[in-house]
Amino acid sequence: MFLARDGYYNGTPFMELVRDQNGSKFYAQAGDPTETGLGTPGFSIRKESTSRPFARGAVGMGGSSSTSNGGQFFISFGDYPALTGKYTIFGQVVSGLDVLDRISLLDVRGGGSSSSADEIVSVEITES
Repeated sequence: MFLARDGYYNGTPFMELVRDQNGSKFYAQAGDPTETGLGTPGFSIRKESTSRPFARGAVGMGGSSSTSNGGQFFISFGDYPALTGKYTIFGQVVSGLDVLDRISLLDVRGGGSSSSADEIVSVEITES
């Protein structure tokens, strides 16, 4: 919430760091202003793995190490039961999966151009 309110995510692209075994999209990762897949906000928080299923539309923290998370997060394109319990999943896309399927990703591995990737324009947090 702090990073979102501070504008950390504004203008950051959705990136592709790896592909699924069959060559399809694995997840869309965001939250890295450096557009390298390695950027952090300068601090980390303890990783809290959850038992929530690593399913299509799962929103999880991108782990900067095996024991901590930074500011990056990902959205899963499919169901990956083997990854359940290995990440902090804090949300689930419940509608709009068609938008996820159409998202253009920055291919960090292939030196893609950030101008071809969809990005987070801004984040607005409302509380009730």
